[in-house]
Amino acid sequence: MSNLIHAVSRMRAREGRLLTSSHVTRMIEAFSFKEAYSVLDDLGYANEVSRQRESGNFEEVLESALFETKSLFAHFGLEKVLSVLMILEDIHNFKTAIKSFRKAEEFSEIESLLLSYSSFSAEEIYALVFQKNAGKENMYEDILFFLQGLEEEKNENQEMEEKVETFFFTRAKKIAGKNVFLHEYIDFISSSEDIKKDFLDLSSEDILIKYAKSSLLSFIKKGLEKKEKDKNFSSLETLFDERTLLFLIQKARGEIDGYAPLFSFFWRQERNTRVI
Repeated sequence: MSNLIHAVSRMRAREGRLLTSSHVTRMIEAFSFKEAYSVLDDLGYANEVSRQRESGNFEEVLESALFETKSLFAHFGLEKVLSVLMILEDIHNFKTAIKSFRKAEEFSEIESLLLSYSSFSAEEIYALVFQKNAGKENMYEDILFFLQGLEEEKNENQEMEEKVETFFFTRAKKIAGKNVFLHEYIDFISSSEDIKKDFLDLSSEDILIKYAKSSLLSFIKKGLEKKEKDKNFSSLETLFDERTLLFLIQKARGEIDGYAPLFSFFWRQERNTRVI
């Protein structure tokens, strides 16, 4: 438990570096890269910014902060908990790697498509998917077993992707053990992904019928309004982000030794990177 207290304290100390909506607006409305970078300077990113100032690569500056946060999870022995936090990134990366492997592509062809801040490094994914070697003293033996079964089945892409999602959500629940918050987080993320699929696959009328008696009805209506108005999925993603952040911030309020403050901090930091 003391590890969690120290980890939460370290995260709280870093909250002053998070971009707020006003910071993002200032960067977007800046007249030059220099002016935009000054916002990051003010937040304490001077060292990271110095390496990227000439290239205009804001994302790399903020990604370096994500790696720093990931290293804190490892430092406090929370690697498995990190895989619960990063479940969607891990699912994306394994789907991408498995499809590449099935098409007999080289790993180098898809490495740039992998999200760099998932809980698995590119090297680990390569070892698991392409070499069928777990490493790390069989830490990922369950994943190897799953991948071998998937390879034998030769599913179509859609079915394969569904199996990958089911496997990783089930795995996350095992890692969560008896921790109430981790299970709430997994269920929340899983339900959000199901709703996103409904927005893509169902008509507005069918969605309203499906969620007519759900506590999510007001959220669904707001999503449908955005979908109709903007005609794209990016505004819906923003809406889902806001819902997730609200969920985590509420769970983290007043916590000094739980996982919620860590998850809340990382989500806000990761969202900063995507927004910029």
